[in-house]
Parts: sequence; C-alpha cells; structure tokens
Amino acid sequence: MIEDIVRFSNSETTIAKELRKIKHSFTLTYMKFFDSIPIIRRDVFSDTGKDNKPFSATSVKQILLRNFLRAEEGLRCIEECSIIVCPLSTSFWQKIRFQLYHLEQTLMKKIPDKSLSKPFLGILIPEIALENLQNELAILVNADPDFIILTPAENIRKFIKCVKKLKRFIKDIMIFVCDRPDIALIEEIDGIHFQSNYILLEDITKILGGKIIGIEVEKAKDIKKLHGYPIAYFAFRNYEKISCLLTKREKNSKLCSAVINSCHEIKKAMKSGASGVIIRYNITEKTLITETCKTFRTLYGKKT
Repeated sequence: MIEDIVRFSNSETTIAKELRKIKHSFTLTYMKFFDSIPIIRRDVFSDTGKDNKPFSATSVKQILLRNFLRAEEGLRCIEECSIIVCPLSTSFWQKIRFQLYHLEQTLMKKIPDKSLSKPFLGILIPEIALENLQNELAILVNADPDFIILTPAENIRKFIKCVKKLKRFIKDIMIFVCDRPDIALIEEIDGIHFQSNYILLEDITKILGGKIIGIEVEKAKDIKKLHGYPIAYFAFRNYEKISCLLTKREKNSKLCSAVINSCHEIKKAMKSGASGVIIRYNITEKTLITETCKTFRTLYGKKT
C-alpha cells in the first residue's frame, strides 16, 4: 500500500525502490522459512477480525502512517513468534522492521499535514495590508481562498500578533508565511512560501516536517536545483513560461501556480499549465481581489 502511494505520486522514487526491495525480500524469506503453511492453516470463517469496520481517513498522510504502523506491528508479531517457530529467521524480521522505521521517518518529514489540490487559489498579502488588519479581514473571508501568504513586517512582534488574530478569524483558510520558517514553526501555521531565501533549503526541510513548501521560480535551472526537495508547488512570476520550463514528469508530481495581478490573467495562466493562481493583494483596489477570486471559482470550481 505504501509503495503504491509513493510510486503513483511520481515523487520519491528512491523511497519507492527501497520499499519494493523490502517487499520482495520479505516475500522470499517468508516463503523460505514458512512456505504456505500459515496461509493454509488460517481459519478464515471464524476469524473475529473479519467483521471489524474500516478506519476513516481524511488525508493520504493518515493512510500512509496507518499502513506503516500496520506493517511494523505485523513484522513485530512475526519476529516474536519466530523465536519459537523458526529462530534462524528472527534477526531478519527485526532488520526489516528497523528499515521500515527509517523509511517512515524520512517519508513523514516530507509530507505536509495538509495538502493542496487542483485548482487552488491563494492571495499574497504585502506587509502594508497587515497594518489595518481589521479592515482587511472581511475582504479575505469573502474572497474565500485556499490559503493566504503573509509578508513579515520589520516589527516581528507586531507581525506575530497579526498571525494569531488571523488564525482565530479564518480557520478554514490556510496561512503561509514568506521566507520565515522560524515563524511558521513557532506559530504552527500551515506553510512557507519562499520568494528568495531558500539557500539553506536542505537544512530547513529537516525541521519543517508537516509544512507545505512553495517556492517562486523564474528559470529552468532554479527548478533543477530544487529536485528532490519536498516542495508542494512552484510559483511562477512569469506564468507564460510554465509549459516550457517543466517536464511532463515535473508537471505530474508538482503543482504549479501563477502569480497574477488581475482578473483577466486567470484564463491565460491556467491555459499555460498552472494548477492554480496566487493573486497579489492590492491595497488600493480591494474590490478587485474579491472579484478575481469569484471569477476563479466560477471558472474552475468551488473550494470544498
């Protein structure tokens, strides 16, 4: 189950190969020591577990975690019983179990707690708009984006107060912050939107488990540099380049967003291959934000 999810997501090919190797190694060793006796002797009809109701899940991450736990519990059971039934195989089951622990830890760090799905809508809010937050809240709620991106103010204490207030008022809208993973961690907000400061991305991603990561890019070489990192979406300032900069595989495995300024750019951006749009918040044209968001929802679907 884990291997299929990882493989069909067109990402994390190294982890998918490791999982496949473990799976085949498990099967061959199991048949070597136990053959088909445990399967033949299983009393299917009187098994009390057959009437158990399936668990519900709200995200792929929950399904992955549950199946990691199930596999680890099963291996522990085989490992413990093998001490009596087949002691020669015990060390092998233990080895596989710890390999799974390592892969689980690696994979869970790379998958955000929440996710974006096509088509998505974001609003990039400048620092100046946060100065009169009370006046902007109604506009943000009416616009109903999937997420908002906050640009940190020089006064970090004041900025954090704004974040706390936003979290109370817009619970159904995800909050990202520009270039400040420390604030994202401290305030437990949903993601980071990097505009320029991703030089230390390799180190930053080690502590950002569970956060959505988006990065603004301009050139093809920027995308190649970021290969292998747990990036949820690329944001293109020049959305006309989306179709020519990304390979087919990259388009399948990563969401692409277009950073736009007005309503008339929506269709052009989506036609160029964008999975969604990020609208720049213009404090002097507030009604334009609501209109642009409504147009996007009308053309490409409602937020669910």
